[in-house]
Amino acid sequence: MSFETYTSNYLNDPSNVNTALNTINRLANEGEGDFAVEYPCILTRVAPAVVSSINLITLPEDVLSIRRITYKGSKLDPLPYRNFREVFQNATQEGRPFWYVFNNVGQNKIQLFPTPNENIAATTSGLYGSEIPNRLIIEYWQAPDFITALIPSYFRRRLLKSYVLRGSFHAEGKQQNLKASKYYKKRYEELKKQYGLLLGDLHNKPRKLVVSGFTSSYYYPGRPILPIDRFGTSVDIGE
Repeated sequence: MSFETYTSNYLNDPSNVNTALNTINRLANEGEGDFAVEYPCILTRVAPAVVSSINLITLPEDVLSIRRITYKGSKLDPLPYRNFREVFQNATQEGRPFWYVFNNVGQNKIQLFPTPNENIAATTSGLYGSEIPNRLIIEYWQAPDFITALIPSYFRRRLLKSYVLRGSFHAEGKQQNLKASKYYKKRYEELKKQYGLLLGDLHNKPRKLVVSGFTSSYYYPGRPILPIDRFGTSVDIGE
């Protein structure tokens, strides 16, 4: 049974309209979140405010993982809290930050080290261009909000269709079909793996910008030789 046929038959009963739509939306959101967590693919940037002498920065609630942090165009290196404690003895120096402590700091918080000694305003524009040299910019993998932050559209519908059918056929009621549910569960897992690998090739795989070695021939240039009129002419040392 196709997704369209299943949806049409189920919605023919007016009493099921709201329940069906809520179930379909819930399952679709659940599947999208599952994919985005296992294969992060929604990238965004924020530029929070920096206050002098305060080293804690609160991250947005939809952060899955941090990809990069720059401070006025310079990349900050991640520093585990344990290393910060053992190497720097919880130092409190102030100056231009070079690291960010990313764990054991607080829920959705990072700590800049050294502590900034200047104020930087927050902004929402120019984060991919003109404002990079002037702001603290946090680039991170975002959880979907199911409105504007979505997984890539070129496979989204096909992937979520399998997840919705898996859950719909598994629900108790006259539409339950455990065999079909098992089929769509396996189909979803295969599609998730396929599209996850595709994303890795398209977005995360490093490009080869420099040719390393000969690609079409193993010809090497010959040894340099003197002009023909110099053959057999002796040269004294120092000349």
